[in-house]
Amino acid sequence: MSGGTAGVVVNARFRVGPQTGVQRVATELCRAIVPPLAEIVPDRDWGGARNHLWEQLVLPRRLHGAPLWSPCNTGPVAVAEQVVTIHDAAVLDHPEWFSPTFRRIYGILWPALARRVRRLVTVSKYSQERLAQVLDIPRDRIRVVYNGVGDAFHPVAPAQAEAVARRYGVEPGKYFATLATVEPRKNLALVHAGWAAAHGRLPADYRLLVIGGAGKSTIFAASETVSNAATIRAGFVPDDDLPALLGGSLGLLYPSRYEGFGLPVVEAMACGAPVVTTRLTSLGEVGGDAALYVDPDDVEGMAAHILALASSRDLRADLGARGIANAARFSWDTAATAMTEIFRDDL
Repeated sequence: MSGGTAGVVVNARFRVGPQTGVQRVATELCRAIVPPLAEIVPDRDWGGARNHLWEQLVLPRRLHGAPLWSPCNTGPVAVAEQVVTIHDAAVLDHPEWFSPTFRRIYGILWPALARRVRRLVTVSKYSQERLAQVLDIPRDRIRVVYNGVGDAFHPVAPAQAEAVARRYGVEPGKYFATLATVEPRKNLALVHAGWAAAHGRLPADYRLLVIGGAGKSTIFAASETVSNAATIRAGFVPDDDLPALLGGSLGLLYPSRYEGFGLPVVEAMACGAPVVTTRLTSLGEVGGDAALYVDPDDVEGMAAHILALASSRDLRADLGARGIANAARFSWDTAATAMTEIFRDDL
């Protein structure tokens, strides 16, 4: 290990195993913090419960007394000189969405960490409030550090948007995008139902592009098979293609039921794409006045938003401009500065 900011060491278990949204956030923050933090990385991905055992038993011994930042929801209970980032309270708010083993692990770990570590961090005021309630701790024990938007997410040139879109079988300005996931909270069923209700009233060449593929290197997990002929499954989309696909769309349809932050919403906005989402949990906080909102069970409402965006260039331009301005509130550099201040104050 080499020295890092304020001597803090990162619990870098996120460097092995599947790279989901939480791991992406940790990666971006570690890249933005200057000078770089030292990291302790497992020798390999042990899988499942063995990864937790590494974190609880091996990691504390390798610290040699250094203060620790655990950025991905868990950390070693034995280490009091620690900041732990917990991204949302979903496992406690909606245990039915998670496996019994997952519920047991987090149901034990989180209360123990909340009582012991120096500071908890989360990614929105909504999550701050929920974690304080479910963990029965004062809200001021939890600091809010918003996620950021990567530099790659910005409006792209029309020629680039066209070239990328055509590789996925769509044309710029003639498709909506959504992000596939197996998680019930993401509410992909509403997207499909709203699209089914709307697409017969749209031009025949308009499409719904479902972004996401299976495998541990993917950004978004696999969704159910889509049989609608007007729907195209993009499969896994590399990071380099996402800004063009989002920016070239008529809008991102993301009616999630639960988000600690909602990173896809602000990433799409940064690319100039209109966004349809819900006001649930953190999404109104993050989306502000730059999104169209829909009830999570309102099929006709989703269809109406699809039709409105498809038919009104002025609406798309207005939402696109407001979205770019809103996304500018969220920066990895700002988040990194906030984390550095927490390390200085609490470790």
